[in-house]
Amino acid sequence: MRLSSQSFGVLALVIAVLGIAMFRDLSALEPDTPQPAASPPPPLPEEPAHAPAIEIPEDPLPSQIDCLLDPAGRGCEALRSPTKAAAESHGKLDARAVARAVNPLRAEARACNEHGALPEGAKVTVEMSVEGSTGAVLEIAPAEEHANTEVARCVSEVLREARFETFPSERHRFSLRLPL
Repeated sequence: MRLSSQSFGVLALVIAVLGIAMFRDLSALEPDTPQPAASPPPPLPEEPAHAPAIEIPEDPLPSQIDCLLDPAGRGCEALRSPTKAAAESHGKLDARAVARAVNPLRAEARACNEHGALPEGAKVTVEMSVEGSTGAVLEIAPAEEHANTEVARCVSEVLREARFETFPSERHRFSLRLPL
């Protein structure tokens, strides 16, 4: 079999095209530019041997209700303004109305801690919801701090019997911290 010069030229062209195609495929496998090695992260600052302590107060500043229930309590001097209670009422129970409803039940609530489950002077916080048209306690539950204690459940049951003055709003929700 004899190749003509024309077929030899076509064959050379096909080989050249295949060679170029193979060269491109091989060059795609090689990275264009070398990647620099990752630098190590900067060193962490050393912690001091004795980190400064953050002091968290045992009790936050009291509310007006706390001060009416325990007037000698810490921070109550700043809340003795009679105009502040009137300004904050807005058709709901004010601190004096809450104290009038709760004070008759304080001795019974304190008796809930007769076995000393909580330390002397401890305060139990309950979340209350009172109906405006009747003054009845709709909901009451111990706050998270003492939620699973028998003392807090007992205090909640005692305070459920409180009868508040009626007020224009449909309902008033509030937290009450009662010193034992």
